[in-house]
Amino acid sequence: MTLSQLETDFLAILRAALAGEPAEPESGDYEGLFSLAGEQKLLPFVYEALHEGGAAGQNPALFAGARMQVRNQVLNQTMRSAAFRELYGQMRQAGLHPVVVKGQLCSRLYPKEDFRLSGDDDLWLPEEEMVPCHDFLVGRGLVTQTPEEELAQKGEISYRDPRGPLHLEVHRRLFD
Repeated sequence: MTLSQLETDFLAILRAALAGEPAEPESGDYEGLFSLAGEQKLLPFVYEALHEGGAAGQNPALFAGARMQVRNQVLNQTMRSAAFRELYGQMRQAGLHPVVVKGQLCSRLYPKEDFRLSGDDDLWLPEEEMVPCHDFLVGRGLVTQTPEEELAQKGEISYRDPRGPLHLEVHRRLFD
């Protein structure tokens, strides 16, 4: 498999970003890089590395739009992470034993946790805690689209908080 120049630039910029270093792409295709970074949910990292590398002067309008997107994404992720931590602590206090998988756990691998964007947070619970967990989450105002009669069969149940950005997926099994 051969990588395009855009893909090669993207990987080099991401490597620099994760090392906390500025970056400057060979291609200069900032629009393509931002688009690819958006698809991969890595726009904050790519934007910061390019901005620190001085690329913002090459296309101020594009960078201004990207900066606004990054601010909104990072703010949303910060709020989601805080809401998740609070809810997780409440679950533990209620005697539930959720195990964090994927999202929140993976974000700790990055130098700036809230730059790692996620659409949801994943939890695994022992089978015997699924009904108490459902009751707990619904009692806290979270909603699910899964009908009550299907809860016992679903391997994964999604919940969202209509008052904020929190979206959970509760899993019965870690592996299909």
